[in-house]
Amino acid sequence: MSTTPKRPSYLLLCIFSFLLNALLFPQQNPQPAKPRLPTIDYLHLPPELAPTLQEAAKNRRYLDIARALAEEARKLEDPSLIRAFTCFVIDFHSKQLTWSLFFTKNLLPGESIYSMRLNTDTIVPNSGEQPVEEELGRLLQRARAKYPKNLHLEFAAAYYHHQGRRFLLKPPFTFTPEQTYAIYENAYEQKIYTPNSLVFTALVRGERKQKTDTIDELLRRAYHLNPNNPKVLEALLNHLLHQKEFKQALSIANQLFTNAATPEQKIAGYSGAARSFFYLENYESTLTAVENGLKLAPNHTLLWAIGLDTLRKQKRWDDYEKLVRGVLDRQPESPAPFIDYLDYLRLRGVTPRDDSFVAAYAEEKGGSDMARITRHTNAGNFHLTLFADGPAALKQFKKAKKLSKKLKNPPPDMTRVIDGFIEKAKNTNTLRKAPRSKE
Repeated sequence: MSTTPKRPSYLLLCIFSFLLNALLFPQQNPQPAKPRLPTIDYLHLPPELAPTLQEAAKNRRYLDIARALAEEARKLEDPSLIRAFTCFVIDFHSKQLTWSLFFTKNLLPGESIYSMRLNTDTIVPNSGEQPVEEELGRLLQRARAKYPKNLHLEFAAAYYHHQGRRFLLKPPFTFTPEQTYAIYENAYEQKIYTPNSLVFTALVRGERKQKTDTIDELLRRAYHLNPNNPKVLEALLNHLLHQKEFKQALSIANQLFTNAATPEQKIAGYSGAARSFFYLENYESTLTAVENGLKLAPNHTLLWAIGLDTLRKQKRWDDYEKLVRGVLDRQPESPAPFIDYLDYLRLRGVTPRDDSFVAAYAEEKGGSDMARITRHTNAGNFHLTLFADGPAALKQFKKAKKLSKKLKNPPPDMTRVIDGFIEKAKNTNTLRKAPRSKE
């Protein structure tokens, strides 16, 4: 019998190689990342409470945290703990949703605010408890009386009013935006902040063009503290778009859409995604985002403009005209959508397809008399405002005038408005070149 050792089989070699690669290069086969939860580190909890409450936060036992903090805060012994309790209740009870739900709806036992929107956990008050905002307001009043001009309590009170100002029927104290900003700025220097206060500080610095180099740091810190906060996500998204960091902006736009608390925030997610896709030259995804966004907000001018830009880029003129017509037809008797269209043409330039579309649009026979009047006046303004073509505009305005006489109950001032257009067209004789598109 041969004593030569057998060579390991090919299968065994493959298994060994796979295991070795898994050990040496685990990043090549990463596990799906778990969604990050908000942190409560920014509350700066006392050492004796921090470990227990942080563990509770990891398991989303927010009500346990609120009860523990409330018990300590009601003793009025530690202003920093009262501030922590205030910020925690505001940030996690409402989960950054509009406080209108938080303040105006009496939750049923076991019912959560987030379950109405996103099926996510939140603090649920017991049946029969007094509204938490009233208890919180009274607690802050007592604490501020005991510790006047304490920064922790001034921050807590300003935060309470700032986050609930639209919904507090009788706020126990008020702060102007300037006062709130000053308190937030002063508190930030002492490392006192929340995700929402960081966003507000960043936005005000941007508006005032003060410390603009710190805006990125503020927003990214807010995002680190709570990556699911829609207000943080929306502010960071706009910042990244402004900085032309489109790949990062796209990621944040998707997060915003997922975590949106209001229809407006969902639309902002679609808008941000559309803008990001457009600048990344992914035009099909741009149009998908535009289409979905317009289903939620049919008159969203920015989404409409992004869609028009995209279709021009691709020279898809039939779809371009269809998108223009779709928005105009939603309000056939209102000049408002056409004014948006004129603004777009003034900014982006007129194409031959716009010329032919407006000519056909003006002469359509369908619809109500009011809709036909609107089409003629719109077409007249197209010629007048973009080309200073008085004769072409006058022709359309006269048709509108003739149709207006058929109306039994014309809108107030209609005759005066159309006569004003006619007079302006008569006095406009100098043609000018309209802004022409290069597409």
